[in-house]
Amino acid sequence: MEYMLRVLRNLVSINTNAVDKANYAECASYIDSEASEIGMKSRIISFKGSDGKIRPSVLAEASANAGETVLFVTHFDVVPEGQGWKTNPFSISRKGNRLYGRGVSDDKGGIAAFLAGVKEALHGKGGLSRNIKFLAVCDEEVGGDEGIGLIAKRKPRALASDFCIVLDGHLDYFSTACCGIVRGWITLKGKGGHAGYDFQTGNMLHNAIPFMQELLEYRHARHRKRSSIDAPKNGVSKKIFGRFNITILDAGTQFNVIPSELKIGFDLRTLPEENPGEIAHEFRRFASLKARKHSLKAGFDFRFVHGYYTKNKKYAGIVKSAAEEVMHRKMHPVSSFGATDARYVSTLGIPAFNFGPGGKNVHTNTESITLQELGKTKEFVKKIIANDPGGED
Repeated sequence: MEYMLRVLRNLVSINTNAVDKANYAECASYIDSEASEIGMKSRIISFKGSDGKIRPSVLAEASANAGETVLFVTHFDVVPEGQGWKTNPFSISRKGNRLYGRGVSDDKGGIAAFLAGVKEALHGKGGLSRNIKFLAVCDEEVGGDEGIGLIAKRKPRALASDFCIVLDGHLDYFSTACCGIVRGWITLKGKGGHAGYDFQTGNMLHNAIPFMQELLEYRHARHRKRSSIDAPKNGVSKKIFGRFNITILDAGTQFNVIPSELKIGFDLRTLPEENPGEIAHEFRRFASLKARKHSLKAGFDFRFVHGYYTKNKKYAGIVKSAAEEVMHRKMHPVSSFGATDARYVSTLGIPAFNFGPGGKNVHTNTESITLQELGKTKEFVKKIIANDPGGED
C-alpha cells in the first residue's frame, strides 16, 4: 500500500489535463521509469497529434514465457480541475480511508494499483502466470483518437494480446461492451439584424426554439431503444438504452442584435450493437426535416465512434472469476453507459473488458477513491497475472 500511495501521489501532482496537454511527456516519463524500476521492459511510444503536440504513451511488458498474454490499459490524462475545490486538486488529500484529488479515480488510481500489483507478483513466490503488456495512454478524456487510437492504427502489433482489461471503470460490475457516440454541431442560419426592427428581419432564434422542442422527440425515441445487453444499476432499465442530449448553445453578441446563426452542440449515445454511422445518418435526416418545417437553414458537422461488444466466454469467465474473488460476491457482465478505450482494442479482434479501480464523483471537485478500492484493484490484477496471488490488501 505504501508503494501504491507514493506512485498515486506523484501521478496526481502532474497536471495532465487533456485540454492543455502540457505535462503529458513528464507523466509518461514517470510511468516509464516506475515500470522499469519494478522489473518491466518499458518504452515510450510517441505520435504527433493533429494540433502538432506530441501524444506519448507508455508500453511496458513482462514475460512469463507463457502461451497467453494479457494487455492492461489505463490512461494518465485527466479533465481540467474546474472550480470549487476545497483542497489542492493536484495534491492528494486524505480523510480517513478516502483520498481526494484530480485523477485519483479516473484513471491514475488504476495506474498505481496496476504497478503495485505487478511489483508484488514479480517479486512474489510464484511469479507470473501470464505474459503482461501494459499500456498507459493520453487523450482518453477527449475521445482517445489521438491516444490509443493512433497506436491501434499505426502500431497495432504493440497491442497484440489474447485479451485486454481496461482499468478504467467500476468495482460494482465488469463490462464486456460499451456504447458508441455521435456528437457535433447543428448550425442554424437566418437573417440577423437590429432587435428594434424585428418586423423586417424576423428572429431566427425564435424559430429555433420549436425546432429544439422537436429534437426532444428524437431524445424520447432514443430513450426507448433497448440493447440486448444488461446495463449497470440505474433507475430506467435493466438493459442499456439510447440517449440524446443538447449540450451546447452558441449564439448572439449583444442585447440589441438579432443573431444570424445558432450553433447547437449535441451528444448522442448509441447501443453497443448499433452502427453509429447509420444512426448519424438517421439523425441528420430527422433534424433536416424538422429544420425545414420551421423555415431554418441547417448545416451539420459531426463525427461518430463505434461501441463494441465482446462475446468471448473464455476470457469473460477469467475476468468474472477474478472480480468475484476480490469483491466476494457474484457478478455478471454489463455494458458501460459511456465509451471506453476498450473499443479501440476490440477493433483489432482482441476480447476487451473493463473493471476497476472504482471511486466516486469522477470529473467533479470532490473526485475520490478509497484505500480499499485501490487495494481490491491491485488484488484483481494479481489474480489475473500471478501464480501465487496472495499478498497485502
